[in-house]
Amino acid sequence: MKKANPTIVGYLGCSTCGDTMEVRQRSNGKKLLYTYCPNCKMDQRSGNAIQDVWRESMVASPELLLKAEPELEVEVHQDNTDHQIDHEEWSPTDEFTETQADEETESTSFVGWLFGGLFVAGCFLIGLKAS
Repeated sequence: MKKANPTIVGYLGCSTCGDTMEVRQRSNGKKLLYTYCPNCKMDQRSGNAIQDVWRESMVASPELLLKAEPELEVEVHQDNTDHQIDHEEWSPTDEFTETQADEETESTSFVGWLFGGLFVAGCFLIGLKAS
């Protein structure tokens, strides 16, 4: 059942969208924490590791959250190597292709004859029993 006034115990920055999310506490059972982001909605993971992270990382008010967030420096590494694929790098030899086709035809032919022979033998046995 949805509670009208959830117990908000702190605030965190959402790692997905960057918005401020509320850290709430369940009012029943183990009183586990869960987070609510207005964009990403609810996260109710109950593992000890995530519960500890939320408990240690949350701040008392959203205003403190903006001050508590460290500025991130993002380094962009550009790789100037050419990643185009040469599709004509390798092609099978004609001998390999012909040999492979012959082997497939021989094995398919043998299997076909085998099943055909078993079918005829089965029909013959059923015909003998019926007489």
